[in-house]
Amino acid sequence: MLIIEDEPIINEKIVEKLTSFIDSKKIKLANSVEDSLSLLDTFKFNIIILDLNLIDGNGITILNKVKEDHLNSLVYVFSINSELKNICLKKGATGFFDKSKDFDDLISTVRIAYQNLFNDPNAVSSDN
Repeated sequence: MLIIEDEPIINEKIVEKLTSFIDSKKIKLANSVEDSLSLLDTFKFNIIILDLNLIDGNGITILNKVKEDHLNSLVYVFSINSELKNICLKKGATGFFDKSKDFDDLISTVRIAYQNLFNDPNAVSSDN
């Protein structure tokens, strides 16, 4: 799993929730377009959580790479910029979540996706 987010507090909160059902060693972090592209060239990610407004550019660049390179990753955009929702979905995003109100929905969607990808019945539990 790859989390692309340049706000350390949000990054920390996402990782904290994800590690309730994913081993932390399976999570990579990037805070820029450049770092993200480098990781995508090096590793295969089944799930990507993507912020759009990054320190060195726009996350749509990353969406384009995932689509152009046929990476078959589930990409969940997590951004405050909801005006770009339709653009992201047209470019191949699996889902779009508003940072101001959809945090829990993002986590539960990722949990279900993880369970489906890895057939892990423990990935969906009511206490997480």
